[in-house]
Amino acid sequence: GKTSEALQQLDKLLLAGESPIGILAQLGFTLRKLSAVNQILLNLGEEIEKICSILYFLMQIQVRLVELARYWTSMKIEKIT
Repeated sequence: GKTSEALQQLDKLLLAGESPIGILAQLGFTLRKLSAVNQILLNLGEEIEKICSILYFLMQIQVRLVELARYWTSMKIEKIT
């Protein structure tokens, strides 16, 4: 992305007397946080897939129940006539 800008910022930090180890520690902290967020998003994606599967299953049950209700209704109408 913005490699040139990042290197300029790094140069400014080093010229300002920041410790290279301190800069790396901050970078590592940020990368660990990004990794944790990435893992959360991956887990969330898996959970969303499970929820979609459950919703699909429930929709199939609903369709079957409607069919069954129509069948029962038609059976009652036949008994009456």
